[in-house]
Amino acid sequence: MILLVLDIDLRPDQAESSLASVAGRRYHSSLRLHRIVKKSLDARKKDRIAVKYRAVFEAPEADRTRLLREGAAVWEPEVAETVQPAHRRPRVVIVGTGPAGLFCALRLLEHGVVCTVLEQGKPVEERHRDVERLRTEGVLDPDSNIVFGEGGAGTYSDGKLTTRIHKPGISWVFDRLVDHGAPPHILYDAKPHVGTDVLSSVVASIRRRLEAGGTELLFGQKVTEILRHEGNAIGVVTASGQRFDAEAVDLACGHSA
Repeated sequence: MILLVLDIDLRPDQAESSLASVAGRRYHSSLRLHRIVKKSLDARKKDRIAVKYRAVFEAPEADRTRLLREGAAVWEPEVAETVQPAHRRPRVVIVGTGPAGLFCALRLLEHGVVCTVLEQGKPVEERHRDVERLRTEGVLDPDSNIVFGEGGAGTYSDGKLTTRIHKPGISWVFDRLVDHGAPPHILYDAKPHVGTDVLSSVVASIRRRLEAGGTELLFGQKVTEILRHEGNAIGVVTASGQRFDAEAVDLACGHSA
């Protein structure tokens, strides 16, 4: 068998499970669906709306030459990055638990580096209560609302994941989201989103993974000063006066901090 990439259109009333049979009839081959690479909706012609798929199929080796001639391509899976453990563990402070801060901490943990992550807001469970109180009672917590708190502002934007950046790191982020409970279809939807209800549990799951690996997440810690020595960041100070020394400081505080 060989893995080939094919572009297949389905009608809106056709189930995704019919991809292999539709592709098999079109290409006159016995095909088995391996994975979906991309899914999008083409509504340019209102009388012929189509759900467009780019998918990988297992095909008989005997059909290779013909299928390649008819527009198929050999699938070349993305090579996963080899993660090398750190020879030593530098002291790293990350400011913010939005997507940048959380995924920075996850990436470092995969390389054997544990961090201290500081967040001025609250964990996502407590943050939900503060947002609900704002909605029902009009009481605003300046440090815990739809902008500040674990998960960042995106937690309350329905978890939209649209990006125009085409780099290998994007697929790593999406894979980690799925690992922590996001629906698998975000891996191939043209305009993927998770949804605030699901995203909240994903964020909490990432926190538990970080803590299990030794990373420390501290809430209610508003960073007010970056400590420097000879042009290098050597730590931060919070509003309470607590000092956190570091060899590297990652500022992931978002656009509203």
